[in-house]
Amino acid sequence: MRRLLPIIALLLPFAARADDRAVVWEPARILDAEQIVESGVFVPLPRQTMFSDFRYPFLQEDGSVVFIANDNSDSRGYHGIYRISRRGEVGKLAEVGDRFANDGAGLTCFSGLRVAGGRAVFRCGLDDGSTGIGMWEDDVLILLARSGDATGFEELGYPGLSDQAVTFLAHREGKVGELYAVDLGSFPRIPRKVVDTSAPIPGNAEKFFGSFGFQQDADGDNAVFRGFDVNARELLRQTGGERSALGGVFRKNIRAAGPPVKIIDTTTPLPGASDGATFAELQNAIPRDGTVVIPSWSPERSGIYFVGRDGKPLLVADTATRIPDLFNGPFTGFNKWAANCVPWVIFRGYADGGYEGLFAMHMERSELFLLIDTDTELGGKKVSGFELSCAPKLGEDLVLAIDFIGGKSGLYQLKFGDGWGQAVFRKETGDQDKERNTIDAGGRADEKLSDSAPRVVPDDTAPVVDAAEPVVTAELLEEGSFRMVGDGNVYGASEAATGKANEFDGAELLQRSDTFPARRGLNFGYRYMLRSAGEDVCHAEGFDMLITHPAITGPDGVARTSSLIPMDVCFRDGKAEDFLIYSLEEDHEVLPGQWTLQVRKDGEVLISRSFTLL
Repeated sequence: MRRLLPIIALLLPFAARADDRAVVWEPARILDAEQIVESGVFVPLPRQTMFSDFRYPFLQEDGSVVFIANDNSDSRGYHGIYRISRRGEVGKLAEVGDRFANDGAGLTCFSGLRVAGGRAVFRCGLDDGSTGIGMWEDDVLILLARSGDATGFEELGYPGLSDQAVTFLAHREGKVGELYAVDLGSFPRIPRKVVDTSAPIPGNAEKFFGSFGFQQDADGDNAVFRGFDVNARELLRQTGGERSALGGVFRKNIRAAGPPVKIIDTTTPLPGASDGATFAELQNAIPRDGTVVIPSWSPERSGIYFVGRDGKPLLVADTATRIPDLFNGPFTGFNKWAANCVPWVIFRGYADGGYEGLFAMHMERSELFLLIDTDTELGGKKVSGFELSCAPKLGEDLVLAIDFIGGKSGLYQLKFGDGWGQAVFRKETGDQDKERNTIDAGGRADEKLSDSAPRVVPDDTAPVVDAAEPVVTAELLEEGSFRMVGDGNVYGASEAATGKANEFDGAELLQRSDTFPARRGLNFGYRYMLRSAGEDVCHAEGFDMLITHPAITGPDGVARTSSLIPMDVCFRDGKAEDFLIYSLEEDHEVLPGQWTLQVRKDGEVLISRSFTLL
């Protein structure tokens, strides 16, 4: 059945902000939600497929939705990029095992999806162990760049995409990083360097770029990127802001000569903050039609900011923003993966008590809307979290992935209305007019379901039943060898054999196995999900990682056969997803034998996997 599930846009009194831009709340209206597809049911594809772990959902002009999802129908770890049309037809853009038409390399994993102009680009793993930037266009897979070939690329970042360009970060041997662009209007489509570390930082001729953000982006024929002075990025990550740590957001036309142009940098005054406060760690930069959304973090103040076409930064919301009656105190933080749907800014905000909400701010009318939060129920299931892409909204519709307590998830299309709090219902052929309901501000409506058909009709031959959960459980998501994503953060670990540990932004599965040749550079382990019903806490106590391994002689000269490392676990609505991966970084760690990696709680093993190195 097609399911239309009511959601309430809660419009509550909001305090005037420090930049004197008053926020106007309108009376709440019921918005509806259409379930596009859900996890745990088979979908009509040539190969039997059961979706889970939905990521990066993009809404297209033709009403279709493009996204990444895992396939849990077998144990081989398939996942891919899929599209569901407005009529409910499910198609595949790319999947693990597919090969590029211009190169022949096979795909092993996907991340960093961007969709625009009828194209999709993504960062991917290849079957020879290298990394690539791939593009889907007109049902053809094209490899735009790869590491390890004649270009000399060693590592590639997440790509950006506009209707005119693909941009990405590339590392070469001995170089910190360079920015490249592929002009989609020219042939052959080859990467051309846009900015490197020989370029002076705009407005600071005596300083030069030392590093660039892992995620870059594009807007029209401009590369939009984050760049930092030498060692500045590390300092900003540690402190949030230092006068000596220079970084910024810049744009550079990929087709024209000339230097980059500054949008903002860490000397730019911070809107809504006290005199003297400036932008700090610039966590992302999301451009759209000459505007940019920028999340900024510091220990004193974090927030989401919008830079309009006039170049003036404006406050969207920060950790001084309070919404009475919705949550206690001010926001405590924000997710850096916001969406720029100019004039709308859509963002995820957090507050005390495990609260998480998805908000939309109209920058021209100064109106703030709550779209959905962790107090929302859809179809009798309580929301535990959600994910959106950088461009999830078109017209009156918004698409996002929603997770529920109990482990179910799905893709949903929300009715966004005309921006004044009024729901606008799509009329299908033969449908009757849908009823519009209103309630008082701050209220919630009883749930209603329509009798119309779902967009994707599941194959009900394989029903899935949610199991009851113990107090703390662990679920294996995937295991094997991985490619680490982002910049590592090395820290001391006194009970580890090597005396240190390393944190990364993410990990991409390369090969599913428990047996590998012992070699330097191998990263092996697993991704997992911890569950603890009703748990909403960060820095949960009692968790650690125990690795038993062949004897490793540490920097103190002592040989150890185990490493114990405390864990920082953060539960949101009873779930905490993470990975435990051991990286063979030094020659003295490359040891054949059995390695066992365990996650424990108060000494009790929650999950344990063993690997054999040959």
